[in-house]
Amino acid sequence: MLNKRIKILIIFIVLTLPFLVIWNFLFNNPVLVKSFLRKIFPPSIMDDISKYALPYREINLLEKSNRILRKLEDYGVENDIEIKNSLVDLNYTKFEERKLNSTKLILNKFYPKEVTIMRGIYDKVPGSAYLESYKDNLYILSSTGILGYSKIGKDTISFKQIKNNIQNFIGYEQFKKSPKFSIKDLFIKDEKIYLSFTNEIKKDCWNTSIIYGELNLKAIKFKSFFIPNECVSSIKNEDRVFEALQSGGRIHNFSKNEIIFSTGEFRSRSRAQDDQSVMGKILKINIQTKKHEVLAKGSRNSQGLYFDKKNKVIISTEHGPKGGDEINIFKVTDNKNFFNLGWPIASYGEHYLEEKERLDGWNTKENNPYLKYPLYKSHQKYGFKEPVKVYIPSIGISQIVSIDESKKIYCHVSLIDNSIYFFELDKNNQIINNLRLNINERIRDIIKFDQKLIMFLETTSSIGVINLEDSFKNIENIF
Repeated sequence: MLNKRIKILIIFIVLTLPFLVIWNFLFNNPVLVKSFLRKIFPPSIMDDISKYALPYREINLLEKSNRILRKLEDYGVENDIEIKNSLVDLNYTKFEERKLNSTKLILNKFYPKEVTIMRGIYDKVPGSAYLESYKDNLYILSSTGILGYSKIGKDTISFKQIKNNIQNFIGYEQFKKSPKFSIKDLFIKDEKIYLSFTNEIKKDCWNTSIIYGELNLKAIKFKSFFIPNECVSSIKNEDRVFEALQSGGRIHNFSKNEIIFSTGEFRSRSRAQDDQSVMGKILKINIQTKKHEVLAKGSRNSQGLYFDKKNKVIISTEHGPKGGDEINIFKVTDNKNFFNLGWPIASYGEHYLEEKERLDGWNTKENNPYLKYPLYKSHQKYGFKEPVKVYIPSIGISQIVSIDESKKIYCHVSLIDNSIYFFELDKNNQIINNLRLNINERIRDIIKFDQKLIMFLETTSSIGVINLEDSFKNIENIF
């Protein structure tokens, strides 16, 4: 039997959608539509309307725009490239405030106005992007190389675009092959800007690389920083499978002259345990010499990375296989020993065995992945670092940030689960509190900036802002 929420949503779609289309056609402003609807429907229903109805009307509008080319069969590539080439501003307008569960936290959603990032990494549309802060500015970088900066206003966020040459490293030809080939992260340090991306270093052979440039608000010329020679073929490789989503790519500060960087293994699973490979690792890279060393191996696809300088621990989140997302914490030491996170020998998830892989012989004895990669259900028993948290089923765990290092409170976001999680560590770095708050959108990225948590919400290509300072004085009261 349908619950009340679904019934209301169906009634809304049947009775009001034609009028909304007319409204949007006449006024060309989805923010006005949403403002009107907020007065009628409660926040939970507005989330569903935003998620399932309005993005597609916005897509329809954008297709008809004379300024920006639209071909949805190309998954928004033309849209984003035209936005990048035209250097138009990216304007976001606040359309909703919503209290999160029983906490004092308020989520403010800023919806794109007129121009919308459309190229998604996982879903075809809408779009995906990453956030960063530096000094007084908030920065945005789309999965296709649209780069901009902005201040945060009370009701608007307006990004001025920065001209760049990212297309010299990853561009139209790569984007057309798959939305999974994309930019992976954005990081700024000491007037230099770094970004990671899935790099086609030779035809149909990929790794995760970093480029960098001098930070300039008018134009940035990127050049190579960390470009491994190693690559995984998307056509033919040892394990007979390839997955571009398993590419890691997070960058975080470590010390004055060093950064840390996560790499995936593109489902070439053995590379995660191969000491001669840079894939499936958490690396430390010297920004002066560009030399690297391994801090941890046995990583499948870490897309959340944080170095807690006060407590001298690295916290990483791990996209598990079918189930088994992880939070890993390991102490930074001065010796040359590195941690082994266990993949693909140990995991609380299971192998993906899709139909294509079975047809290629994965279910035969010689090709059964469990013979090479058993996925034992204990890490410690086999000499690996045990995760401090495992999510079964997977939640699509993504980026992690610190709320208060002195109190060891952090948060991470999720893609599949559409939520933000706050958690607290005890003196032994074990999780003692873990609170889930539903955002009702896929959350690609999160940063902490000026006592605000800022998220890129890719279900509607929007920006979410939670003001921590105004919400509560004592951070532990969130639990």
